[in-house]
Amino acid sequence: MTVSRIKDYQWLAGDEGLAWLHKLRGAPRSVLQQTKELRKTFDAQRTHVLLEQLELQQRARSKFSQADRMLFTRQSLEQATDEVIATFKAQRFPALTPVADLCCGIGGDLLALAQRGPTFAVDRDPVMQLLAATNCRRLQVEVDRIESRDVRAVALDDVAAWHLDPDRRPRGQRTTQVAHIEPPMEVIEELLAVCRHAGIKLAPATRVPEAWLTRAERHWIGSRRECRQQMVWFGDLARHPGMHAVTMFGAAGHASRTVTGRPAPLADIADRIGQYVYEPAPVILAAELTATLASEHGLRGVSAGVDYLTADCLVLDDLLSPFRVEAVLPFDRRKLRSLLKERGVG
Repeated sequence: MTVSRIKDYQWLAGDEGLAWLHKLRGAPRSVLQQTKELRKTFDAQRTHVLLEQLELQQRARSKFSQADRMLFTRQSLEQATDEVIATFKAQRFPALTPVADLCCGIGGDLLALAQRGPTFAVDRDPVMQLLAATNCRRLQVEVDRIESRDVRAVALDDVAAWHLDPDRRPRGQRTTQVAHIEPPMEVIEELLAVCRHAGIKLAPATRVPEAWLTRAERHWIGSRRECRQQMVWFGDLARHPGMHAVTMFGAAGHASRTVTGRPAPLADIADRIGQYVYEPAPVILAAELTATLASEHGLRGVSAGVDYLTADCLVLDDLLSPFRVEAVLPFDRRKLRSLLKERGVG
């Protein structure tokens, strides 16, 4: 991050930057028209910074109800936990006791943790530290302190628990391998040795170390029909050590429910396709809990190695998408193409 880039964000975080964003948002015009107006006052770089921030705030509305008052970078917005999930996660941390938010980014989780109780945060990127502090100030959320430092220099002796959102793009491309996240695994294990009560946020497809499988609870959280993140809970934050859990939030921001179980292949395969076929939600697939959900509803697998389920009864569950079966046909590409054409399926 260059010095000029940091100064641009410092300017955005100030009164003048806020006023310009408000002015641009209040008079919506084409990007070309906005660019022409801004170039009368600013150079190309600052014009770009304003227009980019305007775009990011608009995109962030799906995650944050007060996105227009917050600041983002493109990558930090993609990685930030939305406020519904962050609030849900924060409830697992002990109330009114000190916690730490490590690698806080723009403050998606920090905002929720700080409303639960005393919280301090760190991020080694000075721009993230600046944006997190700005977002907390503008949303009037009190934080003990937000520092720009490496997690290796953080003392956890006096905290009840900690949250970590490691960088999953330290080399520029997203990774699902814990061997490539930052901070590295050896540092995370050192933090756990100091305070064992922790929640670590990972990509949904990340495979955790073997030693964590019985020690921690792996929890996949989804919203709007997508799997958003995997939380690995340790110590007292792990309600079901050694097990997998799934929570899905609906469009209104309410958790449908949580399913807990052990990953296992589907053992009960149907001898025929029933009147309905069900597709498990992405969070169920990521957590490998299809068999648990099938057992709960008395559903059976369509085929070995396939996660679709079937039954003659209609099951209504936010974690399942039902499809009524109209016909069961042999797998013949030519006949299937003809059938789809007849039914107007593109």
